Amino acid sequence: LAWFAEKIAAPSYMLFLVHRPVSAFMKRIYFPGAGVYQALYLFAICLPVAYLAARFAHHVYEVFFNRYFAHNFKKLH
Repeated sequence: LAWFAEKIAAPSYMLFLVHRPVSAFMKRIYFPGAGVYQALYLFAICLPVAYLAARFAHHVYEVFFNRYFAHNFKKLH
């Protein structure tokens, strides 16, 4: 359980930011009519896609953030 919490903790805010655009996009692609199938689609397909998008966006954010601050820190010393 701790391993899982560590994996989702870092990009959790990014997941909050990207879940709406991803779910809107996924609903445009396909959205089942029945309630049970909607829930299955959202949890089995949309949630993992949103999680992967959040991990990618968080990774890109960290790379640029670390490069920017590492570059500025070298200038100060």
